[in-house]
Amino acid sequence: PSCKKTSTTAELKENLYVCIHCSYHARINSIEYFALIYDDGNHELLFEELQPKDFLGFKDLKPYSKRIEEAKSIEEIAPVLREVISATRAMSEESLQVRDELRNIRARTEATEAELNKLYTVLNRLSNQARHDALTGVLNRQGMEEALDVEIARVRRKDSSLCLAMLDIDNFKKINDSRGHAAGDEALAHLAHVVREALRPQDTLARYGGEEFVVILPDTLLEDGVQALRRLQRELTARLFLSGQDKILITFSAGVAQLGLAETGLE
Repeated sequence: PSCKKTSTTAELKENLYVCIHCSYHARINSIEYFALIYDDGNHELLFEELQPKDFLGFKDLKPYSKRIEEAKSIEEIAPVLREVISATRAMSEESLQVRDELRNIRARTEATEAELNKLYTVLNRLSNQARHDALTGVLNRQGMEEALDVEIARVRRKDSSLCLAMLDIDNFKKINDSRGHAAGDEALAHLAHVVREALRPQDTLARYGGEEFVVILPDTLLEDGVQALRRLQRELTARLFLSGQDKILITFSAGVAQLGLAETGLE
């Protein structure tokens, strides 16, 4: 039960009554006791105390009630009331200690969670870096192989189609030799940016190595894959690469293959 109560009233002598009532509220973790001595003949309240205390445990107060019922005088009741007050105060002190311990545990838990979140962030960043090409931001070969495994599994599960395209930038060595490796890096980043914007959301671009890129085209038949590459080439033609003050046309040679029934990957 959410509330436990015990109470008693006893007549000490003619017209003189003592009443004590204790209740424990589990929902709000509190105990409250009320004690009074009342002179019914003179309608006078001789003693009264109301004391709420927060605590995390409940002590059986029935023995105190029994002793009050058996008391024959105010002098016999006073020690019982002092014991009740002492008991509830002890409960309160224990409650405060437990509350402080719980707060400390909570603080330590929150600190640990914060450290774990930082660690997860670092691990995710490192994992992301391990799977992506630092220059172009697209998947590297490791990331591509993982993405390809996922797509092949989906093909086998749903009996869908999958195409894989290989792109090789034309005359890339000439760009490096005539304009420097920094310009060559910018040309690679330019191609990756244009191709990513032209692809569908479900398509994946990866840098296979050097000036070679791979495009994974899910739910795509061979004829549609060829058309997709032609669209990419037109997009690159419309968006020239700017090196210094010069505009440079970047083109690529490409091949497209559709995953066969017996094939399992890049082979």
